[in-house]
Amino acid sequence: MARQRIVVVDTETTGLPSQQSPGTVRIMQLGYVVCDLAEDAQFEVVGEYDRLLRMDAGTFVHPTSQRIHGLDVARCNLEGVDVDVALGELVGWLSGASPDREVVLVGHSLDFDMGLLAQEMRRVGREDWLRTLGTVSTCCTMEWGRDVCRLPYAHARAHAQTPYKNPKLVELFAFLLGGRLAVPQGLHSAIVDARVCAACYIALVVRGRGGLSAAGLDPLVPRLEKILAGTRPF
Repeated sequence: MARQRIVVVDTETTGLPSQQSPGTVRIMQLGYVVCDLAEDAQFEVVGEYDRLLRMDAGTFVHPTSQRIHGLDVARCNLEGVDVDVALGELVGWLSGASPDREVVLVGHSLDFDMGLLAQEMRRVGREDWLRTLGTVSTCCTMEWGRDVCRLPYAHARAHAQTPYKNPKLVELFAFLLGGRLAVPQGLHSAIVDARVCAACYIALVVRGRGGLSAAGLDPLVPRLEKILAGTRPF
């Protein structure tokens, strides 16, 4: 029986809170990978979701964000699903805890994604979903990876709260899996970033057991490749 079910999430948005008025940033793409993870870090991918979210015509998308992810409102409304549909699917996975299986919501800079998910849940009036989001176990690979990678700041920071900078997702991946796996093409797509984050989380779990040696991690590499490629069937 799986020890954990991890739901590894990423979002692409209309902008950053620093670029737009409070409460106006919207999720344009929601991607997540669901894996069952056993005590020995063996894992099985049980689901993968990639949804564009519909939004009001005329919703502002910051030009910097649009250059990064390439999304626009017209495409989201043409190819996407309603916000409540996408969120309902996600909450269904987050609600799957049992006495012998913990559900863990995972992300890189997870506070950012959770804040936006909560905002969208409020927008559609689902307080019950907010309660689920607020009580699920969480893990941020950026925070976990900071003390693993121990990357210095590019410039000295007198008031830095930690001695090391937060690793970018690609930096964490290179530290943990560089030399074994190539960084996938298409980063800054929510589903691609979620796949990379899932591979990093599993590698961090293995590392926590002292297993990043060839004997510990190499047997998992073919299956991690399938995560990164989105290979189906799972």
